[in-house]
Amino acid sequence: MFKTSMFDVNPYSLPMYDEYKYIKRAGFDSVMLGWRDNNEIENVEKARNAGLLVENIHAPFTNADSIWLDNLNGENYMKQLLTSVGDCKEYNIPTMVVHLSNEYNPPPPSSIGIKRLKRITEKAEHDNINIAFENAFALDHIRFTFDNISSQKLGFCFDSGHQNCMTPDCDLLAEFGQRLMAMHLNDNLGAHEQNKHIDILLYEKGSIEWTRQVDLHLLPFDGTIDWSKITRQLKAAQYKGAIAFEVHAFKGKYTPEEYYTEAFNRANKLWTMANT
Repeated sequence: MFKTSMFDVNPYSLPMYDEYKYIKRAGFDSVMLGWRDNNEIENVEKARNAGLLVENIHAPFTNADSIWLDNLNGENYMKQLLTSVGDCKEYNIPTMVVHLSNEYNPPPPSSIGIKRLKRITEKAEHDNINIAFENAFALDHIRFTFDNISSQKLGFCFDSGHQNCMTPDCDLLAEFGQRLMAMHLNDNLGAHEQNKHIDILLYEKGSIEWTRQVDLHLLPFDGTIDWSKITRQLKAAQYKGAIAFEVHAFKGKYTPEEYYTEAFNRANKLWTMANT
């Protein structure tokens, strides 16, 4: 069955219930919710009142690098993730998306990080919540976690835009496709030539500003990603979840209604490509 989901980025700065109504009218089945410091709980009810399911939440990630460090920030980030797992159980949300690193040059994977992630995994197993690790700059932390923690509750969240502009030489669906639990599909221009002198400078500094230069969150087919390859890999992985978009609008090109309708049409195109 064709299922679709939209991240509640709210690019038009609408009241959240109005955004959810536009998403529902366009044809989407569900939304993915940001969980910034756990202050968006009220959006669960608003989305459901608009007729949408809640596909997953994105756990806070500002301090993600600290989970690998033996310090108070690492302990606090672990507690934040434990709280978010509990929120998923309380509000009947099946999956939580998590970053295992944030900046370009995070601390290396460590035993203290695995110890913390084992506690989080144990709670996820107890509460029957899936945890999907999202790809960003660094991938070793995801690989290290999968190598050291065995659980059916741990999986992968594929961000197509992150792969295209942060790790273009990696083929993450080939590596992690069988673990796929969530997706953030979006497009960009890669580390494109016109901004290359800026991109390289910021990238070498490990600045999050680099991602704002190139991680554009375009609608699929508006950038340089090979969507034929992506859909072939989704088919090979026998992925049955939602075609899920994390995209931003460019004001002036679409009205909100036009934007979400166009997004749904492109989700339909991807689903058709993956199932023919």
